[in-house]
Amino acid sequence: MKVTIETVTGVTMNREIDTSESPMGIIRKFYEDDATAASQIFSNQRAIDQLMEGNMDEAKSAFELINVEGESIRANWREPLCNQPAIKEELSKIEAEGQIPTFVVSVSSIVAGY
Repeated sequence: MKVTIETVTGVTMNREIDTSESPMGIIRKFYEDDATAASQIFSNQRAIDQLMEGNMDEAKSAFELINVEGESIRANWREPLCNQPAIKEELSKIEAEGQIPTFVVSVSSIVAGY
């Protein structure tokens, strides 16, 4: 599925994604395919390293679909998009409108406690 990935700073990138993948898998593949472009969604190198190891600060990170009303729907990072009813339903609505879905994405690193 063709989507637009938007960073929290407003940079947009067009990507082809597989909705049978989890957001974590989608971003990992994005980074493997185009590290330069994908690095814009990470807060720092540590966030990249952690995501590639299967970790990240899920509370501070975002993978949100912008619905047809302009509101965001937060995705579960570890669940395939096709298994997330709210995301799946909204993707159908967006496609029915002839639009390309937009996901706002930001990945933050886990900060170790003191």
